[in-house]
Amino acid sequence: MSAWVRNKAASALAVTAAVCGCSTVTIIDGRERPDEEAPAGTGGASPGSSGSSNARLAASSSASVTAGAGGEGQGGSASGLLTVLATGLTQPAQIEVVGDDLYVTETGLFPGDGALARVPKQGGALERVVPNQAHPWGLSVADGYVYWSNASFPGAVLRLSITDGAVDTLVDGLDTPTAVAFDAGVLFTAEIFTGRILGVHADFTVDEIATGQGHPFNIAADGGVMVFHAAPNSEGPHALRRYEDGVVSDLYADVAEPRGLIVDGDDVYFGTVSGELIRGSTSGAPLETLVSLGEEIFDTTIADGYLYFAALWAGSVGRVPTGGGPVEIIATDQGILRGIAVDDDAIYWAREDSGGPVEQAGSVVRLTK
Repeated sequence: MSAWVRNKAASALAVTAAVCGCSTVTIIDGRERPDEEAPAGTGGASPGSSGSSNARLAASSSASVTAGAGGEGQGGSASGLLTVLATGLTQPAQIEVVGDDLYVTETGLFPGDGALARVPKQGGALERVVPNQAHPWGLSVADGYVYWSNASFPGAVLRLSITDGAVDTLVDGLDTPTAVAFDAGVLFTAEIFTGRILGVHADFTVDEIATGQGHPFNIAADGGVMVFHAAPNSEGPHALRRYEDGVVSDLYADVAEPRGLIVDGDDVYFGTVSGELIRGSTSGAPLETLVSLGEEIFDTTIADGYLYFAALWAGSVGRVPTGGGPVEIIATDQGILRGIAVDDDAIYWAREDSGGPVEQAGSVVRLTK
């Protein structure tokens, strides 16, 4: 998978934030890096030089920003504010909370320079726990494992044991697998260029669930039902189909191109490239548009009775009640946004500086609730 086409730019941003209640630091984006570069891949925003590239963040106008209270490579307490947990990532994509840690797929620029990365959610050093990966993309956590896809050709689906760190390749030789979703002992994935939908079992056997699905980018599963995105070609029409008990059936035809697909019990949620947040059901109840934002949605997640979203190019994070209601914009001016995750304490997202070099321009941030 090639580097993201960076076809939208944002103006340079610089803000001042309180650090440890006793000093200030200017947090800048990647286009205004000082001559002295900090080491890449460190965790947390450094409270050192006000121009440290280790603290580059296009900061929110609606959320306060704090730099990490620790030293170089250590994250600080957010204190109810927005905190940079890690910098120096190249095209971070999906993000998941696992206990005290965040796992991130770092896509990289070329096959072999991506990684499955981990950073403590309270701050600490970024660790590329599984390096040398070929464009890691999809991410799912279940039953003591972190699962991810290497979206390359040939591609693969792998897993990491959270307890002992063992890595297994579940299936390889795939053609650019993208999203992954785990349910009822099966890991589902989709090949975006061949249109195949696959189910991978714990014994490494693989079921070919569907073929000829165009360019499936999204897949989600819960409660024995898997829903996937299908499109005859890259221009659409787009559809959602369901798989249950060995049978594939149509769910919704001719929908806007979906992103951030979720199956939550009987409910189905997704964002779209045209900026809607939509709710449906696994039984095919009429679709309901929760909100129309007019900006491409990249990822969604559900927590606290809300559908949280990350708007890709707009650089905004927000939420809307799952049952419908007013939208709340939580943070803005966050550069290029990708994965989002939420737990009881905070909201986390993966982002990238806009308008500059892609390499090492990514970061992971936390906003406490």
